[in-house]
Amino acid sequence: LAWAQDLDGTGVTVNILLPGGLTDTTFSRPGTVERRRKSGGKVFDPEDMVAPAAWLASDLSVDYTGCRFNAANWDASLGFEDAARGAFEAAAFRVPKRQDRLSRTWQTPEAVA
Repeated sequence: LAWAQDLDGTGVTVNILLPGGLTDTTFSRPGTVERRRKSGGKVFDPEDMVAPAAWLASDLSVDYTGCRFNAANWDASLGFEDAARGAFEAAAFRVPKRQDRLSRTWQTPEAVA
């Protein structure tokens, strides 16, 4: 959020993209992925991050900065805007006291657009 605020107005946007839970990567603790799968728990594939990451890297997301998106809630069968609305989550920080462009971070995506 601090970077989004510092870079506001420069054309650079800063957002957070979460995988949504345990992801099958080499960064997971040894044995964790296997235990989760054996217990019937969800394990996300790194590829789940591709569509929202591509959207965030494109000009289509230019109106979003200081926002948080959860890839587990991204529905690739939808258009980018609808998928982004589904993946949007409230920021994990307190609402800023002053009203500025980053105040949108705590609003619903419909209010941001």
